[in-house]
Amino acid sequence: MRRKTATKKGLPVVLRYGGPDDAGALSDFHRRQRPEDLHFRFLSSMSTVSPERIAEMLNGDHEHKTIILAFDEFENTVLGYALVAGDNRFDTAEIALSVDPSFRRKGIASLLVFEAERFAEARGYHASLLVGSRQNRAVIGLERSLGYEVRTAPDDATLCLAERPLSH
Repeated sequence: MRRKTATKKGLPVVLRYGGPDDAGALSDFHRRQRPEDLHFRFLSSMSTVSPERIAEMLNGDHEHKTIILAFDEFENTVLGYALVAGDNRFDTAEIALSVDPSFRRKGIASLLVFEAERFAEARGYHASLLVGSRQNRAVIGLERSLGYEVRTAPDDATLCLAERPLSH
C-alpha cells in the first residue's frame, strides 16, 4: 500500500506500509521525539528507541501486524506512524500512534487511524483499540472526536482504553 493524500488541514503526505528499509527514517523520527512523547508512546521511561525495537516495529506480517508510515510529500521524513497489532482470533486490532511534535494538529493522526482501521477491517477484525496514558489529553480528545468510547483501563488507572467497533 502506498497512497498520496492530504490531511484535512491540507498537508500533503504519503502513507505506506513500512519495512526493514525504513529503519533509518524511523530512527530519525524517534530522535526528534521529546522524552514525554516517548513515554506516552511506549508507556515507559525509555530515552531512546533501540535498533532492535525499531526492527521489531518494522517486521510486520501484514496479516496481524503492520506499521503504517506517514511521510512528507517527498518521502524524505517520517511525520508519524500507526503500529497495528491484531489478536490471533481476529477480534481486536490495537493501534499505537506517534506523530512528530512539529506536525501535530495537522490531521496526520486521524489519517493514520483511518488507514489502520482500513487494514484491520480488510482482515476481518471486529474492533479497534487504542491504549494510552490518561495524562495525554490531546490523544483522548482525538479518540473521542473519531467516535471512540474512552474508558479507564480496569487493571491500571493510569491508562485509558479507547475502543470502536469496525464496520464490515
